[in-house]
Amino acid sequence: MGRIFSLFRAMLWLGVFAVVGGAGLFYYQLNGMLQARDNGIVVTISFEKLDRQSFQATLVFPDERVFKAPVHGDFWMLDARFISLKGPLRLFGTEPYYELERLSGRYASVRDEKAGIRSVYDLLADEEAAIPDLWSLSQAYELPWVDAKYGVAVYMPMSHGARYAVLLGTDGLKARPLTAPAFDAVQAWQ
Repeated sequence: MGRIFSLFRAMLWLGVFAVVGGAGLFYYQLNGMLQARDNGIVVTISFEKLDRQSFQATLVFPDERVFKAPVHGDFWMLDARFISLKGPLRLFGTEPYYELERLSGRYASVRDEKAGIRSVYDLLADEEAAIPDLWSLSQAYELPWVDAKYGVAVYMPMSHGARYAVLLGTDGLKARPLTAPAFDAVQAWQ
């Protein structure tokens, strides 16, 4: 009887450590992501023309980090990862968490897309964590109370002098033109 009780107690402690470790990992992952504020600006992006269908993109993040890269094509596209919490996990916050994942260029025509220069940039941290991230886990397994979305993206036309604010709400990314060249490019596109 004493041996069974000791085994039960050891299993109980193992379960407690697993739950505490899982909660710590969950908190660590959320801490690395940013929390969405409805219609909050997550980045501004501006363009200077380098050549035909080639632009220098400058992304300025709210923490004043700057990312510059040449982007080829007629449009720019920004992809993000979203995690929304449900059920008791809403205690960690009701707004979704996000990470900007990549910046890429797109061409208007299929012919140009096939023949043109590709430009795709990873905006996530360069270091890969030794432990799988919460977003990847939620894609691989059905985690209760965690809703991970991929394919949340926005794209707009590029033009010399165009500047956009990328906003994030509970339903995804939106881009708002900030300069006359950006307004003109959007008008010509639509």
